[in-house]
Amino acid sequence: MKRTLRFKVNVTILITFLAIAIIYTLIQLPFQERRIRTAMSSIETILQTLVDREMNQIANEIYESQMTTYSIGGRLEALELRLGQMKEVGDILSISIYDSTGEIMLFKGVETSMTLLTPQVKRDVEAHPYVKKAKLQGVTALQYMEEISLLGERLGYILIYYSLATIEKEQKFSYYIFGGLLGFIFLIMVIIQNIIFHQIIIKPIFSLRKAMIVLQQGALGEQIDNSFKDEFGDLTSTFNLMSKDLADSYKRIEDQNTELIRTYDDLSKLNLELEARVRERTIELEEANTALNYTIEDLQRMQDQLVQTEKIAALGRLVSGIAHEINTPIGVGITAISYLENVTGEILDKYKTEQLGRSDLSTFLNNVGNSSDLVHKNLQKASELIKSFKLIAVDQTYDEIRTFKLKEYIDLLLLSLEPKLRMIKKNIQIHCSPDLKVKSYPGAIAQILTNLIMNSLDHAFEEIEKSIISIKIAVEGDQLNIEYSDNGAGMTEEVRSRIFEPFYTTKRGQGGTGLGLSIVFNIVNQKLKGSISCKSSPGEGSIFDISIPYEL
Repeated sequence: MKRTLRFKVNVTILITFLAIAIIYTLIQLPFQERRIRTAMSSIETILQTLVDREMNQIANEIYESQMTTYSIGGRLEALELRLGQMKEVGDILSISIYDSTGEIMLFKGVETSMTLLTPQVKRDVEAHPYVKKAKLQGVTALQYMEEISLLGERLGYILIYYSLATIEKEQKFSYYIFGGLLGFIFLIMVIIQNIIFHQIIIKPIFSLRKAMIVLQQGALGEQIDNSFKDEFGDLTSTFNLMSKDLADSYKRIEDQNTELIRTYDDLSKLNLELEARVRERTIELEEANTALNYTIEDLQRMQDQLVQTEKIAALGRLVSGIAHEINTPIGVGITAISYLENVTGEILDKYKTEQLGRSDLSTFLNNVGNSSDLVHKNLQKASELIKSFKLIAVDQTYDEIRTFKLKEYIDLLLLSLEPKLRMIKKNIQIHCSPDLKVKSYPGAIAQILTNLIMNSLDHAFEEIEKSIISIKIAVEGDQLNIEYSDNGAGMTEEVRSRIFEPFYTTKRGQGGTGLGLSIVFNIVNQKLKGSISCKSSPGEGSIFDISIPYEL
């Protein structure tokens, strides 16, 4: 529920006024109590004075009524008459006379329920008059009791009830007057406050509210008549400045919006032109990309053809070397057989002419044995060369996974490369266990070692007198580690970083194709699922570290 500011201020004033009234009442209560106590003390004094004044007469009449046997009724009547006179004093409700035993003798006024005094009450009265507030027939009264004595002898007790109704009425009246006065003051304060509040607060706020509504409806720049000289004047000035700033800002925004719309139209036109250019360029790029893909495919086919050509060239070099090597033992065998034919012809001629002697036959047999041994050794060497060539050639042509002894296979490979290695054969060091078996592509391993050896021969040993090639093979876990090294010329960092790039060679135009080490890199990484790295410095040779799976 919405609460107005006027309502909130009135509630605040009411709460403040109630708090002040409560505090004032709390302050006034002790004074009221003291006034009541003073009034009761005055009543007590009046009663005490009354009793003291009539005490002797009352005591004598009680004494005489107790001591004489005649005219008792007359004495009591006189006593009753005296009590009636005493009752007329002030607001006395009731006067009762009790004998020394505490039994009521006579009363005047409102009948009391106390017909017999208790021992405790009598003890309380012995020391001094007994005074307290009490109720008599529903009326609040001051109870006054005093002992009646004559010449030190207790004759009875007198009990007086004095009404406090007048005092209570006066107290209630004062409360009513006080409440009415507070209400009147509060009403005056509310009226004055509302008049002042309306002039000082409500009117300026309504002016601001009206201006804000107008501003909200779009009338930017709305101004309020500023006739206030207080904080509302500052607030009104601030509102006027804000309204003016809003109007100025709105105008700037409209100008900027117009400019933005114009810029947007220009950008839209430019965007359409750019889209058209992008479409044209995209078509051109797609055509160029298609042509580039064809070129890449051609280059890939060319590279594959070059790789295959490199393999065939390597195989051709192998065939040439093997043919050269086989030519020597076969030539020696043919020479030995020719010699045997000649010697045999001479022996036949001597045999036919019966000129064959014992020494001739012994010489002939000795020549036959030597020639046969020579032919056998050379034919066996040719057979070994052919066997190694056949194995290496088949592995490189029809490469399949098989289990083989690596050391034995490397020896056969070196035998097939013997023509190329004749100058450094004694300086090739193979560090491999003879019983090491691997399950892999033998042709791929042969291709790797062949290309590394040929790379060393072509590039590393040109100015090296004592050439050394070292091949160290070890098994670590499921990996076969091959370390190939030479003591050649080494490489610069620029050359080393590019040796595995296709067609990169330092002997362009001198027979180098730049595919040897690239083929090695592809075989190790793709076919054998391994890795290869190179370390080299000028004058310190080169080291190739190869790691491939022990079993594929």
